[in-house]
This record gives sequence, C-alpha cells and structure tokens, in this order.
Amino acid sequence: MSKESSEKNTGIGSVESELDPQSVKPRNAEASLALQGRRLTAEQERLCLEYAADVLGDVRFQYWPRAFTAYNQQFKEGWIPHDYFSRVVVPRTKGAYAYLGMMSAVNPFLFGADFKLDLGAYAGGKFFDQRGRILSEDEFKQHLIGSAEQIVFKMDQSDRGRNVFFLKSDAVNIDFIKRIGMGVFQRKMTQHKSLTDIGSSAVATLRLTTVVEPDGTVSLRNSFLRLGRAAQTHVMEENIKVPIDGNGILGEESLNLSWEIRKEHPDSGFVYKGFKVPSFEKAAREAVRLHERIRFLSTIGWDFGIDENMEPQVLEFNSWSNGFIYGEAFSGPCFTGLGWESLWRG
Repeated sequence: MSKESSEKNTGIGSVESELDPQSVKPRNAEASLALQGRRLTAEQERLCLEYAADVLGDVRFQYWPRAFTAYNQQFKEGWIPHDYFSRVVVPRTKGAYAYLGMMSAVNPFLFGADFKLDLGAYAGGKFFDQRGRILSEDEFKQHLIGSAEQIVFKMDQSDRGRNVFFLKSDAVNIDFIKRIGMGVFQRKMTQHKSLTDIGSSAVATLRLTTVVEPDGTVSLRNSFLRLGRAAQTHVMEENIKVPIDGNGILGEESLNLSWEIRKEHPDSGFVYKGFKVPSFEKAAREAVRLHERIRFLSTIGWDFGIDENMEPQVLEFNSWSNGFIYGEAFSGPCFTGLGWESLWRG
C-alpha cells in the first residue's frame, strides 16, 4: 500500500479511526482472540489496512477485517465490516425501508399467515389480529385467550432479547400494553427436543441471511445457530453462536459476545461438531420464499425456531442490522458479487 493510501483521511467521513466508537467492538474481539493464541501477523495487518483504505475507501473499516482475519488466521478479500454495512450499504441499498423489521405491526400486511406464531399487534393506539383487522380491546383479549394459553409480547425494536414479556393470555393487562408501547403478540413456541438437549430451553434461533442477487433472485448467503444459556428464558445478547453449513450441520467452534472460542456448550458440555439442525433445509427455503415477497430490501436476517413437530417458525425478520458479523467470521466473505464494496464511490 502506498504512503498516500495509508495516510489519506477517511474517504467517507472525517472521524479518525483511532477515535471511532464503531471500532471498539472489533478491537475487543481481536484482543480476545489474541489472548487465545490467534494473533495477526504484520503482513495480515498490512493487508487489512490496505483493504480498508483502497477497496472500502476508509481506513476506519480495517478493524472488523482484522478480527475476521485473526479468527481465521488468514486474510480474505471481500469481507464486509459491520460499520461499513451500517454507514454505506444500508443507506444506499435500503434507505428508510431498513426500519421495517423494527416495526412488528407491519407483519400481517407483509406476510399474513406465513408468520404462524404471530397472533396480532398493538400499534398506533389500535389492536390488530394476525390478518390486519382492527379489534376492540375486549375483542382482542378474547382473541388471545382463544388462540393460545402462553403468549409472548415483543415490543418494537426488541433486539438482542430486550423488552420481551412472557404472559398468560387470560392475564394480559391491556392497559399495561398500552403504557409500555407498540409490539407484536406471538404464541409461545416449544422447540424441538434435540435443540433443548444442546443446553438450554430458550428457543435456539437459526439466523439465516438472505440477499437479493444482481439478477433479482434471492439466495441464502449465511447461517448460524444462536443458543441460550441454561438460566435464560430466551436468547439474549449474551448468547452462543455456532456456524451451520449448507447441509444444516454445526461446525466445530462457537463464539460468544466476548469472542471466546469453545467446542462445547458451556453449561451442558454438548459437543457441537456434526450435529444436524432439524428442518434446516426447510427453514432455508422458507427464508428465501419470504424474501422474494419484499425484494426492495437488499438483505434480511431471518430468525427461525424449530418447533416440537420439526416445523420452522419465523420469530422475526431483521432488516436493519442483520447481525451477520459472526457469519462473516465463520464462513465469510458472504457477500461477494453484490458490488457492496464499491458503493462508497457514489
């Protein structure tokens, strides 16, 4: 890399890399990996810096590629850093539509009965059933009671497991819901026993990332399994990620929020390698089919659970931050051929 490349200030913004708050997480990931013996060589550091400056247009974007390189112990051209994704890819390929996944009341109008766990939503001061029909407060409560005994209420923007409430349908306090804010009501799902046996009754989540290809078709680009801890009621920010290959087979290693590498579940000792995720292929097909209905979103991160009857159930879709960082580390680069690395050029 030339001296000019290494010294040019950020091609997209004016914030220096050393001060950029979005560099904190990847730097912490790299530091954690180094403590586990996965360190960067001087050549790998050079390649990451060059890639950020010359391909992505900004030296700020070197830090996630550094973490990915440290984990894999090799540099790979084509990695998409999360900060580049949020600052460049999202505004240029999604715009305001990126917020759709944060607003659960849109589910009936976008997907209808395909979101089989959804019972309805509260938004704009009104209660809707899963078909988008407005119900009175009494009608809605009776609708919940008649649909399921145990329900889950997820407030809008309930990412990372926050603002999720487990309720009995006959004990739902309508006034409480109106006070805390808008969100979606779902049946409480019982997951397949083989997934519970891994180490937690919290519903294990298949994160499936789909993209719209340049020719307009939709494809699955990345997948991994998110597992809860033994004491958790649902998968929260502190969860465990395990890669899934194209046949639904778990990889050998997992990563947690601290980028600690393990080969077994920390609570149960369950060894990940070789485990077949039930109904993975069916969930993957469903993710692609659903994305085909809203191809104005360039990429979506789908969360699926697998129920006791081995049926994939959509838990939510993520249209802003797809949470693909761990997928990039496990099996990336996942987004080659889409032209994302050139979007900053205008």
